[in-house]
Amino acid sequence: MRVNGESMNNIITHGAIIALKTDIDACDLNNNDIVVISNEGEYTVKRFYNDKINKRYIFRPDSSCPEFTDIIFSYDNCNDLQLIGKVVMYNVFL
Repeated sequence: MRVNGESMNNIITHGAIIALKTDIDACDLNNNDIVVISNEGEYTVKRFYNDKINKRYIFRPDSSCPEFTDIIFSYDNCNDLQLIGKVVMYNVFL
């Protein structure tokens, strides 16, 4: 996939190409993993956090732009959330 946007620009630049491991469950992820999710047809790349205490998934940008904020889904309200895959490789243009 090609990255479009600046929400992860501290690590993955706009236009970079990423490779994903698909067929993965949220229970197979570790906090701080980079994932691609879809919510109502919109795709985004974010860091994954499983907040077990508050029973929610947090998808956090890693950006130098402060306008990007966390995307949060409670365990009970994530029907529209689709985990596309875990980023296992990306390129960086110099």
